[in-house]
Amino acid sequence: MIYISEEQSAALASHELAYGAAKKALMAAMEPGATIFPVLKAHGSDPQNVFGVKSSSDKNLAGLKVGSYFPTNDAAGLPRHGSIIMLYDQSCGRISHIVEAGLLNCYRTA
Repeated sequence: MIYISEEQSAALASHELAYGAAKKALMAAMEPGATIFPVLKAHGSDPQNVFGVKSSSDKNLAGLKVGSYFPTNDAAGLPRHGSIIMLYDQSCGRISHIVEAGLLNCYRTA
């Protein structure tokens, strides 16, 4: 399994890379065999804290993103949003990659 930390993924990110990746992802979502599953949304123990799960697959990849929103984190000097991406090995169903992706998610959203 490959693990990429928030610091590593943030260091790789750029506006150009994010734009190109978002464009490729949107195009891949339209390909035959691609599936985007319904979004799951839930609250944490504090109702203002939110978790969301988004998942999809295509002929090459299957994975999910778990995002979080904790609006009071800024008072502690922490980001309000967090994100983890998990990709699955298509040959056996085990997790092949875990990417902490808070900044990447910000690029995707923008």
